[in-house]
Amino acid sequence: MIILLGGILDKTGKTTLATNLAVIRASSRRDVLLIDTSTQGSTDSWTQIRGGKNINPRVSCIQKFGKGLLNEVKDLATRYQDIIIDAGGQDSIELRSALVVVEKVYIPIQPSQFDILTLSQMDELIESAKEFNPSLQAKIIINRASKIRSVHESEVAVAKKLLANFKNLELANVIIRDQIYYAKSAIEGLSVIELNPKEAQEIEELYQEVFFANNKISQNKEPYSWEQENVREDVTKVYNLRLSESYLLKLKYIAEHTPDSMQKFCINILEKEIDNKINELKK
Repeated sequence: MIILLGGILDKTGKTTLATNLAVIRASSRRDVLLIDTSTQGSTDSWTQIRGGKNINPRVSCIQKFGKGLLNEVKDLATRYQDIIIDAGGQDSIELRSALVVVEKVYIPIQPSQFDILTLSQMDELIESAKEFNPSLQAKIIINRASKIRSVHESEVAVAKKLLANFKNLELANVIIRDQIYYAKSAIEGLSVIELNPKEAQEIEELYQEVFFANNKISQNKEPYSWEQENVREDVTKVYNLRLSESYLLKLKYIAEHTPDSMQKFCINILEKEIDNKINELKK
């Protein structure tokens, strides 16, 4: 999946959300890449701190700027299972390019930043992007909301009222309240779930919404790609499997102590799990 944490406003918490989502995703043994499009390099700095401390799971990050971002992301999507783009807080070529290639964009806005002009500009950007990326989903997420329940309920009400005027924007189901642990964890190259799991409920809920909401295979009468007449069972395709060193050694050990080769063992497990997941998604 390719997602974007972006927007035209600065200091909204895009980097914080992007890095936290990346850690949770990588913890599920997904091959995740962060792309930092900001010259400030906050996301890249976070990954360098994390890498310098040898914190697992490892999270890869690169910086990309300019018009080439679109093609770069398309190429990188063939090598990574998930890409999370952190686009700087302005109407930039990087933001516009990312909107054309991502599946979902989450736009963090602090309650104090809600205004018609900001939402109008973002709605127009999404409208333009949908000409090339019609399935793009765009959601506003209230970030750093008040811890006081009555206050953040009021903030949600205001947001819903404003968003009713814009056809390309909707409100995320999750609200991220203001927590000091986000800042503390970032300084250490950590995510909040690693620093203080008790305070990670909201970011975990956001993770579920981002990566699992509306991801079921659509029900239609058209045959799926693997059911097309030109797809042959006797033709094999190459797919490079990236494993950590420890799991590669475990795999070698299995091959040395069982009749199965490394490849056969992986295929036997993968084919079964792929079919199980397809059946689950079809329900």
